[in-house]
Amino acid sequence: MGYRFFAEAKRLFEIELGVKNSITLLQSASIINILLNMDSMDKLGMTYTVHTAAIAFNLGLYDTPSRPRSKLRQRVYDYTAWNLYWHLR
Repeated sequence: MGYRFFAEAKRLFEIELGVKNSITLLQSASIINILLNMDSMDKLGMTYTVHTAAIAFNLGLYDTPSRPRSKLRQRVYDYTAWNLYWHLR
């Protein structure tokens, strides 16, 4: 059951990757990377690390926002940025 869930999550990630960048796509790439690393599939997990960094760059996660974000959205971006920082260091 866990494998089927993971396979479906990866399938949906691949579909979304071609459509648009979003904070949830970035978070899912990070989770997929962690799960692959836990299963000793580091080389495959590294591709998701690259996706995570690219999505973060495209979203401007570490840039000063050009327009103000809502407090909730800013909190989500801040939490995700710190999570990514600790994950990638």
